[in-house]
Amino acid sequence: VVDYGGVRFLAESLIPGALDARPESVVYGLSGKREFGVPSAETKKLLWKKVGRHMAYQPHDIVDKDGQQHRVLLPCESKLFRGTDGRQYLTGLQKATPRDLNSP
Repeated sequence: VVDYGGVRFLAESLIPGALDARPESVVYGLSGKREFGVPSAETKKLLWKKVGRHMAYQPHDIVDKDGQQHRVLLPCESKLFRGTDGRQYLTGLQKATPRDLNSP
């Protein structure tokens, strides 16, 4: 979120591989086929330390299409995936922030 002249904008950048719908690139979150990407313990710890704790998200459980239960640390709309450049990108957090009450 960028505040420019008192107006808030959501700024996004092009992410390498974001348009590539490869489910195996999803590290955390739901892929297009409703398959949940299960991150490593290290990735979970990093997500919680860097994002979840600071945004006051509560860990909760979800059930995937196979009936398996997963503990998630971020909103289900968010997704962590590996781009074609090998780096990890976290997207979709803007949908989980509260609405600005002063906004029309």
